Amino acid sequence: MIAGPAATGIMADWGADVIKVEPPGLGDPQRVFYQFSFNMPNHTPNAGFHVDNKGKRSVVLDLKSEEGAAAMEELLAGADVFVSNLRRKALEKLGLGPEQLHERFPHLICAFSSGYGFVGPDADKAAYDASAFWSRSGMAMAGTPDGEDTTFGGVGNGDHVTGMSMAMGVCAALFNRARGAEGRIVETSLFRTGIYCNGWGVQEALHGKPAGSPAPRAKAGQPTIKAYTCAPDPEGGPDRIFLFGLETDRHWPPTA
Repeated sequence: MIAGPAATGIMADWGADVIKVEPPGLGDPQRVFYQFSFNMPNHTPNAGFHVDNKGKRSVVLDLKSEEGAAAMEELLAGADVFVSNLRRKALEKLGLGPEQLHERFPHLICAFSSGYGFVGPDADKAAYDASAFWSRSGMAMAGTPDGEDTTFGGVGNGDHVTGMSMAMGVCAALFNRARGAEGRIVETSLFRTGIYCNGWGVQEALHGKPAGSPAPRAKAGQPTIKAYTCAPDPEGGPDRIFLFGLETDRHWPPTA
């Protein structure tokens, strides 16, 4: 829902001419995300949608109709890059699967964002960043001390990191094409990006270290890299501070 628009939003920021294709009716689910998820009135500005879709043009196409499919073919013929968030089976039903597109438009960079990738037992499963990026990759556990309620990052954080990785892959494919190659299929997933972001913990587990969570604040092994609650400030000062003293012998003396 967000990773693909995030990737093309980055490309729009870099100067790309992005045409957003939306279905009839409500359009992109992000357009009504605030209203559905937070029971907000219809006129409420949708901050998330604007973050990921500013600078784009938009067109409504019913890709299941002959007219909509023909209009999409015309857009693809003149495009450099096609980006989609849909699952592979849904794309193939529309004639927009990776191999289908590459056969018809060998010049095209075809970029796909998914929950768990296009191969493997979970390839056809839907996912959000809270499930694939945070939960399945271990990112949520890596940030939750033992005995405390599991926490997640802010809405869309995993999507945005995945979108950045897709934008990077698209740039590499465009560079390769500029050197004489055909278009390429670029594919990234929330789960694989989460595994990379949690790479240190995953690598330790692969080398036999038991998977674990960070210690509670009171039992922190490194007190100079930790958050602390401040005493109440009548003038409205910060209620928390975070120390970043990575090299204790070097960084603590100036603080003290």
